[in-house]
This record gives sequence, structure tokens and C-alpha cells, in this order.
Amino acid sequence: MALVQGVGNLGVYGSIYIDEGATIQVVATGASQLVTGFSLSGKGANGPANDVVPDKANDKITLTNAGVYRIALSCSFLAGTGSVKWEFEARDAGGKIVGLCGHCDTSTNGIGYAGFNNFYTAAAGAVIKLWVNHNQAGNENFTPVDVQLSVERISQAG
Repeated sequence: MALVQGVGNLGVYGSIYIDEGATIQVVATGASQLVTGFSLSGKGANGPANDVVPDKANDKITLTNAGVYRIALSCSFLAGTGSVKWEFEARDAGGKIVGLCGHCDTSTNGIGYAGFNNFYTAAAGAVIKLWVNHNQAGNENFTPVDVQLSVERISQAG
């Protein structure tokens, strides 16, 4: 087994999550909004981590080292009114990360599920956040229920 320099054989990984969250976020038309439930007392938490910085209080994960990361999302949520197409996207300082988005169509007061799992070449210090938007012509309620955003470095170079 080859060892990753500076990491030993433990790997580089981290996550933030929401467990049975219940705070409604109102998402405006035509605008993406940061998913903020990770900081809820008793609902959001930092998951296990090694050599990354999960930060539930600020709804982000900081990647300490450069490299190629697998970024994954698993998200169940309660939707607002009407038939809504939701989009979840991972973002860094440059905005939406291509290939790291998931879509879900929901019905009135429905339960939705979205996820993604793909690779991302990161610079040291990159910050990953989860954003949500929808296709409706009005504000929509979004309630994150069970959400896990995780990262795992799989290579040192891009």
C-alpha cells in the first residue's frame, strides 16, 4: 500500500451533517442559498475528520491540502408548495463546482432526496459549501431533514 505524504495510512476525510433537522429555510426565486442547518443545536454536527476542517458553525468544510477529492452529498428534505425542481450544488470560492450537483422534483409538501458523488481538484485551503435553489416563480420553503456532506482525498495531484 502506498502512503500519502504527510498523512500516513489514515487517509484525509471529513464531513458535516444534519440529523433530523427541522428549521425551514425560505429560498428566494432565482437565487441560490447556502444550506445553513448544519449549525442547528442538537441537529447539526461535524463528522469524523482527519486533515480537513469540518465547520458546522459556518456550514463548510475546509480542505487543508491540495489534491483530488471525492465529494459526496446525501440529502433528504421537506419541500414547500407545488411541483418544484430543486438543485443542490457544491460550491467553492469560484462558485458552483461543475459535476457536483443533484436535482430533485417534489410535489406539494413532498419529501425529496438529492445526492451527488464526483471528483474535485482542490487547491490547499479550498472551502466547500452546499447551496440550494429552485425553479419556481416565488419563494419556496426548504427544510433539510437528513443531510451529509463529505469529502475524501484520493490523490495528492490533480
